[in-house]
Amino acid sequence: MCAIGGVDTFRLAPYLFDDAHFCNYVKTHPKVFTGFSDTTVNHLMLYKLGLSSFYGHCFLCDLAEWDNDLLPYTHLALKQFFGTAERTEILSSPIWYEERKDHSEAQRGISRLAHKEMHGYEVLQGANQGVVRGRLLGGCIESLYALLSGNRDAQAVEITQKYQLFPSQAEWQDKLIFLESSEGKATPDKLRTMLKALKAQGIFDVVKGIIVGKPQDNAFYKEYKHVFCDVIANPDLPIFYNVNFGHAYPRTMFPYGVEAEIDLMQKRLFIAESMFA
Repeated sequence: MCAIGGVDTFRLAPYLFDDAHFCNYVKTHPKVFTGFSDTTVNHLMLYKLGLSSFYGHCFLCDLAEWDNDLLPYTHLALKQFFGTAERTEILSSPIWYEERKDHSEAQRGISRLAHKEMHGYEVLQGANQGVVRGRLLGGCIESLYALLSGNRDAQAVEITQKYQLFPSQAEWQDKLIFLESSEGKATPDKLRTMLKALKAQGIFDVVKGIIVGKPQDNAFYKEYKHVFCDVIANPDLPIFYNVNFGHAYPRTMFPYGVEAEIDLMQKRLFIAESMFA
């Protein structure tokens, strides 16, 4: 379980891919790996090496909650994660929480500011597809964009190309891509730029659907909906919006490479096989 994300995690690539012993052990002695945000890059590395990791909880953001207990939805998600169910429904949380502005000791035992979820899951388009299934692949859109653009560090593009960290169009074929935005709360224009970069890779031509995370603190909630539909520009491609994963509190776990199912008419989301399939 990662402590938290890290913007320069791409620098780990040579120490992993150039280590034949490590690459072999990923396949012969698989371990559980969880995290979100810039940990997206770690997930892509492990996915390339054949390990199904989990886009989900990290230590500082989830287990180190200042309140006297875990958030109830977090507790449920971890219980599901360690369970043995062959099919798991990912429910919309009835409550969402604001990110803390104060991370000092003074917050010990104090609950987060909580709000009733007024929207639940939303189908922005593609309801005519009924039920769609596909294997999960995705992450934090800022992290994916950084690998393609080098907007944070030009070396990221060089390493991404050398080790082929960003999945090819063929890898995205028939997947359900999950995308969420970071605590930076990108402006709608910035989101548009990042989505266009993904579109230029041909991703939205081959995936079977898009699962979009709830924006942290509900920032730009309505604006993001318009940007996704406008950039995708394919009304038949399902967009399932406002899902509890990534930077929004609370969050669930998404297993890379495991099949998921979206019932667009009933607005329900399932992990369609065992988390460890």
